Amino acid sequence: MPQIDHVICPVDPTDPSTRALKYAITWARWHQARLHVVHVAPFSVVAAPLSGMAVTLDHRPLDEVRRDVQRYLARVPDPRVPIETHVYEGDPPGFIRKLAARLPRAVVVMASHARTGFERLLNGSVSERVAGDGVVPTLIVPPGDEHADDDPIFRRIVCAVDLLPSSLEGLRYAIAMAKDTSAVLDVVHVIEEAREPRTAGHFRVPEYLRYRAEEARQEVRRLVSGEDRLECVVREHVAFGEPAEAILESAADADADLIVMGAGDRAHLRSLWLGSTTARILREALCPLLVVPTPPAIKRAMPGVVTPLARARWRVAFEQISLEHLGDPTTVTVLTPGFSAPEATALPMLGITMDGSDDGDIAVMLGTPDGAHLSHVVPHPVEVQLDQSRSPANTKVVLRSADGTTTLIEVARPVGAMLEALASANIQL
Repeated sequence: MPQIDHVICPVDPTDPSTRALKYAITWARWHQARLHVVHVAPFSVVAAPLSGMAVTLDHRPLDEVRRDVQRYLARVPDPRVPIETHVYEGDPPGFIRKLAARLPRAVVVMASHARTGFERLLNGSVSERVAGDGVVPTLIVPPGDEHADDDPIFRRIVCAVDLLPSSLEGLRYAIAMAKDTSAVLDVVHVIEEAREPRTAGHFRVPEYLRYRAEEARQEVRRLVSGEDRLECVVREHVAFGEPAEAILESAADADADLIVMGAGDRAHLRSLWLGSTTARILREALCPLLVVPTPPAIKRAMPGVVTPLARARWRVAFEQISLEHLGDPTTVTVLTPGFSAPEATALPMLGITMDGSDDGDIAVMLGTPDGAHLSHVVPHPVEVQLDQSRSPANTKVVLRSADGTTTLIEVARPVGAMLEALASANIQL
């Protein structure tokens, strides 16, 4: 499972928060991580537009709120992990996102309260807003969770994928968790019937549906390597229908104790209370939901920015990049499931090389301020994607390894060279 150094658990003195805190304590103990217990009291201000006034209701001093939180935590069994308590007043999702963004290798564990109707439409859900902004992986414990009193180390995992990069990061995270706990992983892909063509009758006959299901199953099967299958049980499932209903049914059939979904940067996740797939799963699931964001570096490397390069062209492409960008500032970012970290930032490019064989390791050679050189090696590359836009500002290369690790190389031209390239391309500033 990806390394976790910080577990952030927003709480209030309610039963749902207590259930979420149990998961947070277990995860912090398992990963030897620091546990951050957070309580953010929202501003008690109500606008009165007809009178042009703002009225403050039930304002409580923070010291009093802080004492209440400490009394609440005193009732929790000794977690045997370091705890840091944060009590603030303000916007709860905003504070949680800021805290998560500044802590390396963090996850958020929080409860989803059973708001419905007008209250949900007016206020939304703190958990859904935190997950929708996609800062760090967020484990949301729904009101109907039946597993909090069991061992919260997940053994039966359902991962929903739609074959887009935003969901594939969730799959990589789920595979890593399944391998670490020897769990059974059910990978579910739902084909929405509403998106199937309706112009001809044969698109709805059983033979066609079986063909579509088998085609999708093979596509899902290719997402999990043979090495991963040696360390955990992976089963592929394809269903037709409404996504939330199919995912919930798959979780029930598997008696899942965790559902994993990739969030990416989809706009609908910012308005989950309007009835999205994720919102319905949160309201009806009997186990927690882990929403895994797509790291910013992966977003910059998504299809449309870079395209796959034929293996026969790898060596030539690297030689060309090495010549064009000799000395240009280069950043190398390594991405594993749910986490990204820069290995080198703005160091001069010396070259990209390959071992003697066509499937050999790839090395990125960079200079250092003291005149030495640094080599970052990408072992067992299986895919190379190259920015084909020929932008004069920068070049992006994405290298994927057999173990699922992704390396993003971003080379930025100095301003002078960029202006020269623009001029040579007859581009007007």
